[in-house]
Parts: sequence; C-alpha cells; structure tokens
Amino acid sequence: MKRWANWLLDKWKHLAHGVGVVNTHVLLFLAYWLVVGPAAVVLKLLRKDYLRTRWSGTNGSYWLDREPDADSLDRARYPF
Repeated sequence: MKRWANWLLDKWKHLAHGVGVVNTHVLLFLAYWLVVGPAAVVLKLLRKDYLRTRWSGTNGSYWLDREPDADSLDRARYPF
C-alpha cells in the first residue's frame, strides 16, 4: 500500500508541475498581450514618451540638464 501511495504521489507531483508551468506561461502571455500591448498602442497613438526615448537633439545627448540640489541638513537626513 505504501509503495502504491508513493507512486501515486510522485505522479501527482509531476502532473501538478506540468500544469503549473503551462499555467504560468499562459498567464504571462495573456497579461502581456492584454495589458502591456494595448497600453503601448494607446501611448503611441497619443504620442506619449514617458521614458524620454525620443531624440531631442538640443544638446547632442540623451542626458537631461538638471539643477543641483541645495545642500541642507534635511536633504542629508532624507536623501530620497
């Protein structure tokens, strides 16, 4: 009886692992094509560039010019 139960448990684990792998791939595929894909299309249609990947060409670089932060005790305590 014990040998049969161990065999059954082993087969159940293999089946569960296979179902988990397939389920994960299907869920990731659906999440990508149903969430990320349409969001990208909408942002492209609205000409939004939140990652600033378009070339501005103003200073010859992708770097953004920023003003340095003022040094203060609060800035040292809470750097972020």
